[in-house]
Amino acid sequence: MDLRLIGGISGWVLCPAALLLAGTVWAQPAAPAEPAGESAGEPQPEAWGPSGTPSQSVPPGPTPPAPCETSHQCRRAGLCTAHEGQCYAASDDDCRRSEYCAQGLCTADQGRCVIGSTADCQRSRGCVEEGNCSLLGDRCAPASDQDCRDATACRVFHSCAARAGRCVLLPPGAMSPPTGDPATKPRSELTRNVGIGFTIAGTLLGAGGVAMLASGDTAILGAAVAPIGGALIITGIPLWAVGASEIPQLTEPESEAAIIGGTILVGFGVAGTGVSGVLAISGSKAALVPLGLGLAAVGGGAALAAYGAEEVVLGQTSTLPQVRLGPGALDLRWSF
Repeated sequence: MDLRLIGGISGWVLCPAALLLAGTVWAQPAAPAEPAGESAGEPQPEAWGPSGTPSQSVPPGPTPPAPCETSHQCRRAGLCTAHEGQCYAASDDDCRRSEYCAQGLCTADQGRCVIGSTADCQRSRGCVEEGNCSLLGDRCAPASDQDCRDATACRVFHSCAARAGRCVLLPPGAMSPPTGDPATKPRSELTRNVGIGFTIAGTLLGAGGVAMLASGDTAILGAAVAPIGGALIITGIPLWAVGASEIPQLTEPESEAAIIGGTILVGFGVAGTGVSGVLAISGSKAALVPLGLGLAAVGGGAALAAYGAEEVVLGQTSTLPQVRLGPGALDLRWSF
């Protein structure tokens, strides 16, 4: 074949292919040049955008806290400072912000929290609740009765005396009253106040009954009212006297309810015996009934009132109802 013909055909085929390849290479974007003085692979101070221009730098975030500062053992035991891969209590501040300080462990010593002074004990929950406010040896304990008296245990459980490193109850004769308090107190203010009320009411009813008896028209009503007044007076005066009697400061009556109930029985028992006497004078055979009931009420009521008035140490549990009079409320407690 003619060589000129072959060369012409090759030129028509190869020239467009060469032009197409050259256009493809020319259309590819050029890679951004590396900043001067830095080699590839080194961290760049700026992030490069898609157009090849540097974007704005992102400021660094806050330095994260050390693992010890955020750990459970820091919150609980004060081990908040890191040293050679371990957590330690390096200062008293580490201990005082921990849960252990509520137990008196508020001083840092050799990397841990310990009880270091009486001031540590006074920061503890045991000081507030149980009087453990003084450092005795290596533990917190009450050093005086005052430590106990300032504690919740004295107000709630009446453990107000410091003995052998703890707050305890003592028999009435062995107790000393809190500083500034009187040595004695009324046996029962509730009983005294009820007695005063009964006495006043009985006096008024008795006077009214006598006036009715003097009047012929209301003599029958007066005969009923006057004994009731007398019974209230007979009940009220003993209640008043018993409630106002003095007892040691750190004791209380066994049961105010027993004192009041027993004395009421005595009063109405006496009234019943009086009614029986009136019936006997009138010749009624029914006089024995109020006499028997009255004597039984007097005997049983006197025994019940005597038991209720017995002195017991504050905080001891009674099997009889306990009545407490508070601001605007009357509370009845009964323990079984």
